[in-house]
Amino acid sequence: MYKTLLFNNKKKKERKDMIKYRRKWTPRMVIYQQNRGEVLKRIEDESGEKPGAPSMFKHYQAAVNGVMAELDDDKLEKAKKQRKNGPTTFLLLRYKHKLLVRRDRHIWSTFRKRCGGNVG
Repeated sequence: MYKTLLFNNKKKKERKDMIKYRRKWTPRMVIYQQNRGEVLKRIEDESGEKPGAPSMFKHYQAAVNGVMAELDDDKLEKAKKQRKNGPTTFLLLRYKHKLLVRRDRHIWSTFRKRCGGNVG
């Protein structure tokens, strides 16, 4: 109780990030980010769905499982080590960009809802 009271009434407020960039990565997430093009191509070949279409997500898990089954044990071990150490900078940048775009959309949509009509 006192911790919250002191935090709310201190002179300088610490700004908290809206998005948590750090998250626990699984080997599956690392493999998907590394082989993203292969997974999307596999979905398109097997089901005929275009990447990004809502009906594509039915086939997503099977495609990722297929890509993981084809990988060598060495690559799986490498993905597990990379998960513990954290993903590469390129993967982090791509992931952060995705989150920032999502955050910006959220900000602008709430702004439009509050102001009414089209803004910007």
